[in-house]
Amino acid sequence: MSGDRHESGVGRSRDVRVEPEAYERWRQTALGSITETRELEVVFEVAGPVTGRRLLDVGCGDGVYAIEAARRGAVVTGVDTSEAMILAAGRRAGHHGVNVDLQLGDARALPFEDETFDVVVAVTVLCFVPHPLDPRLSEGLRGLATVSGETRCDPDKVNIPAHPG
Repeated sequence: MSGDRHESGVGRSRDVRVEPEAYERWRQTALGSITETRELEVVFEVAGPVTGRRLLDVGCGDGVYAIEAARRGAVVTGVDTSEAMILAAGRRAGHHGVNVDLQLGDARALPFEDETFDVVVAVTVLCFVPHPLDPRLSEGLRGLATVSGETRCDPDKVNIPAHPG
């Protein structure tokens, strides 16, 4: 979310700047490598088989999960608020020889119709949202996924039912 301003929980604003190079440096550390490997395992275990499925990666950053989904045979759309991240994701996708539809967008106002995707993932995105329980976020994601009946965001933290009970 390069250069974006977010309100803190105490009513003040703070700058949150994460550049693609920061993610790359993190991956080059031992802890970063282990963490990313495990996160990929968990995300795709939770998502289930994605071959042939339409997958939306909300807050795709530099494309790690979008690219892995495409490598596993998903038809992938990645959305992020940062142009720098979208550009980095495009470079990485090209390097890995996969196609990912990358778009600038905000999780609180996604431009997709209900049932557009079979799987929706949002990994390490809630920490960049000023108010993670903002109804615009849950409403923006609700109804996008059709197969599993759940939109899974940060799998160990929040699962938003795709269709109210």
